[in-house]
Amino acid sequence: MYVLDIPRYSISLTDPSSAAIITDIVANINPLPILGAVALGGSPGISPDIIPAVASNTLLTVLPEFNENNDVTQALQARVDFVEALFKDPNSVPFSIKAQYLGQTVVQPPAVSAQVSMRPQDPSKTFAAGDAGQLQLMVLFGDADKLVVQSGVVSTFQPHFKDLVITTISGGHALFDDNPAGVTNALKSFVTKITTKKREIRSRITGNSTLKAQNHNDRQFSAS
Repeated sequence: MYVLDIPRYSISLTDPSSAAIITDIVANINPLPILGAVALGGSPGISPDIIPAVASNTLLTVLPEFNENNDVTQALQARVDFVEALFKDPNSVPFSIKAQYLGQTVVQPPAVSAQVSMRPQDPSKTFAAGDAGQLQLMVLFGDADKLVVQSGVVSTFQPHFKDLVITTISGGHALFDDNPAGVTNALKSFVTKITTKKREIRSRITGNSTLKAQNHNDRQFSAS
């Protein structure tokens, strides 16, 4: 997870493997320390009800091999298959990049993998934050993502986030590597949108306070 440092604002940017941290933040930190969040190629929350809707058959096939410790050969092959599925065109991705991803999956123990991908979460506070307009949310997808069902993510979260920003760019699940320029442009657009909205709200509040103070002074002047 990354936090974009903008004066007076905090925006959580989560990578595909940790997008559900958005729900962890909302559920466990009060008051909410972020203005907005970006789920980059993932779901903003996971639960027994959400996972079947947002995980592709490919992901559901490899996850058990990540999370269990029964067959070394199958576990390693699942990791290779997972890495290949990260990219829109895996044949064009340098081996050095694939090796970095593969290395990270190998050093992660099954118990940790299970916590990352299948830990129990209660998304009710995330839904409530969306319903109340306390959190702005963007879901950023690759048009060739083989691991996440985009329609499942949207149908789960859009009912609670009326201003949900849904952006699809060229790329697979590993958007930072497939399309770094597209990711950057999408993030700039989202940050501009929500910070502008926040400034407008603050300006209206300040303007109303100024008007009330002016009316109060006018009444005092008239009374005198």
